Amino acid sequence: SLVLHGVRLDEAGEYRLEAMLLTSLQRGRPLAVEILDLAARVRVRQPVGDVFSWGLNAYQQTNVPNSVTQAVAVAAGLSHSAVIRADGTVAVWGSGEQGQTNVPSSATNLISLVAGAVQTFGLRENGTVIGWGTNEFSQLDIPDSLTNVTAIAAGYFHAVALRADGTVACWGDNALGQCEVPEGLGTVVAVAAGVFHTVALTADGRIHC
Repeated sequence: SLVLHGVRLDEAGEYRLEAMLLTSLQRGRPLAVEILDLAARVRVRQPVGDVFSWGLNAYQQTNVPNSVTQAVAVAAGLSHSAVIRADGTVAVWGSGEQGQTNVPSSATNLISLVAGAVQTFGLRENGTVIGWGTNEFSQLDIPDSLTNVTAIAAGYFHAVALRADGTVACWGDNALGQCEVPEGLGTVVAVAAGVFHTVALTADGRIHC
């Protein structure tokens, strides 16, 4: 949801709204909101910026490339790093021994990015998911029926997706039951993944893991 707290007239004679996003991964960040028509349809523009990285650098995962500018989202795996640029393209650097840095040409129009140990997943604007890196545990075998996705998360060797209808899909390594979505889970509003476990938040405020 958006809280509008300002309006101004720009040099082109168009109104611009200032707002604060309350519920999303961008929570609390100032956003530019553009009026698209008189029906109050708006476009939210994410703020862009530079990327900084620090810590262990055994695989140059903290050496941010000069080409990485206008970033809107970041993710970090075991020894690789990734960003989404404002134009929806992706850059990945660090260890590429298992294909982590081999970004597919189809990885475009991404709005969200998560990284597992040696794989990365992107969420496209159209609600589909793409992945690359290692497929040792079938974590890149994204279910064909997976559409209308609104959020994704990645564990060490598994991934989880939240659909717009509040249902959850999980795939990849299931050695410890991390992909066994409980029956009767209810309407899920958020998902997260640990190394070998998965967590869901339902609309009634309960946590399931």
